[in-house]
Amino acid sequence: PAIQRAINDALAAGGGVVRIPRADKPYALRAGLTITGDNLVIDGDGATLRLADGASAGAIVDCIEVAGTDTDPADGVTIRGLVIDANYW
Repeated sequence: PAIQRAINDALAAGGGVVRIPRADKPYALRAGLTITGDNLVIDGDGATLRLADGASAGAIVDCIEVAGTDTDPADGVTIRGLVIDANYW
């Protein structure tokens, strides 16, 4: 939830950078992250995001979804330096 809050706060401010620092263990996601705006950089610096056990409940889960629309597509979204481990098996 903290990473999603940081994304939402940056988007509410009109964009920005969300830094996810490298850690000894992966960050466990209990739900996928959603980006619903423009001008956002997620800088992972080698950090790993991983779906937590049971997060998918057997369904397909997007670890990160960039959600624009036909009339208002998301623009200027960059994700760099981030490792995504979505192996829920």
